[in-house]
Amino acid sequence: MRIYSISKESTGFIKGFAIFCIVFHNFFHWLNPSPGENEFDFAAERIFNFFSQIGAKPLEFINIVFSYFGHFGVQLFLFISGYGLALSMLKKSRTWGTFVFERLRKIYPLLLTGIVFCFFSWILLRNNLFTIGEWKELLYKMLFIHTLLPNSGLSMNGPWWFFGLIVQLYILFPLLYQSIQKYNSIALGCVCLIAYTWIYISQYFFQDFTEIPLMENAPGHIVEFTFGIWFAHNKDKNFSLLFFVLAIVVFVLGNFFKFLYPLTFISVVVIFIFCFRQTAQSSTLYKFFSYIGSISMVLFATHSLFRDPFIALAQGSSSALFHLFVAVLFFIFSVGIAYVGKKVLHYISVPFDAIPHDFSPKWHILSTICKILFIALASYIIVFYASYIGSSKHVLAATETTSAGTVLPDEKYETFATFEIPQFTHTITTDITITAINSSESLPCIVIQIPGKLWQKIDLNSCGFTENDNMKTYTITQRSNCSFGQSFSKQKLQVYFYNPNEGNIEYKDVNVSITVQ
Repeated sequence: MRIYSISKESTGFIKGFAIFCIVFHNFFHWLNPSPGENEFDFAAERIFNFFSQIGAKPLEFINIVFSYFGHFGVQLFLFISGYGLALSMLKKSRTWGTFVFERLRKIYPLLLTGIVFCFFSWILLRNNLFTIGEWKELLYKMLFIHTLLPNSGLSMNGPWWFFGLIVQLYILFPLLYQSIQKYNSIALGCVCLIAYTWIYISQYFFQDFTEIPLMENAPGHIVEFTFGIWFAHNKDKNFSLLFFVLAIVVFVLGNFFKFLYPLTFISVVVIFIFCFRQTAQSSTLYKFFSYIGSISMVLFATHSLFRDPFIALAQGSSSALFHLFVAVLFFIFSVGIAYVGKKVLHYISVPFDAIPHDFSPKWHILSTICKILFIALASYIIVFYASYIGSSKHVLAATETTSAGTVLPDEKYETFATFEIPQFTHTITTDITITAINSSESLPCIVIQIPGKLWQKIDLNSCGFTENDNMKTYTITQRSNCSFGQSFSKQKLQVYFYNPNEGNIEYKDVNVSITVQ
């Protein structure tokens, strides 16, 4: 296949298709049956849940497919963003400072539009205003540092994690663009080598930093973004069919084996660009996705803010067709909100558009200072990772067992283990084994919490189990890491049942073990 140019209309189609997948994913993965997804971390049981749930409930096929695969729409966004920015830079070269300021001038109004709608959704759906803690989270997002802080990436509105990622990639874009322009495929290979080395070290040595997932930040997705830049520089060159076949193999195996999981994201992009050329560009479906693409970013920023009533409506029925009907209703409503949001975005953008963006020489000095600060931050992160190599392990190992009990639908919380964390603790590994009798379909969640430091929710409905004599045994391992320069020292860790969906579980015993280092 020859590498081809992607027209402006086709760019709109790709964005529309990507956001379509994301919106349905973000709806269905909150609705049972949901197998989970390998988006920010990997668990092999999720793909087995996928097949077992389709076998058990074939009419929920669309639900399960979007729930598991829909998040890959993000990779298409990243690819087409890198591609579009490269074409823009080819037409008109800009300095680093001018480019970054230009991108911020576009993304700030979009985030502010999302915050406006978030404010009204809080009033309408929750009957309250933002708390001090929520204003603080919004500040982190306006500074685009929320994906670098513990447990902030998905706070307030889950999809907004993308804003932190894309701003990091904007900052890196001029360097990536110049590298591709000068060294072409060699530069792409170097980016892949650095990114995947970082990801694999994180996965296998550090077991992932669960409060600051690498896949929420630039190292986790820089390859797909850079591939878009490379694609823009290499039109009309031959692209071997072998890459397409290899991408399919890697994608399939990457859902079963952790060592191939990081490669599934670029594999999706390669598969898509091979298939996209066969799309009939005059079809009604093409025009539909092109329109959705024209409002894609506003739709991305606002769609999940009014989702809860639709989820509650769908959960009131066990009918797969009703679930699909509510999902379509939610999508139509979200498109309507995005249509209004685009009008709001226009007015919010007016003062930003009035700001000049062609920097004078003194601004170039500022951009150089920013580059130095960025290099210093990257060096600090590398040193932080390296410091773990010499850290002592197994400082504390403790176990608590809770005997038989029942969590009823009207019970929101039930604590079953509490631990005192010693000084200089950076990593906590929690192993939980639950033996349940006659468990209902809807189960409570497990929460691992250190007040003010850590809050991790584990959905038992998405966990694998073994069954023997009408008893199900759930085995869960969760690793928790501090953010840079912090520790869990002298804190109290609690493990408890959290029951927001009014499920119930009758358990024979719960065994919790922790190991800290």
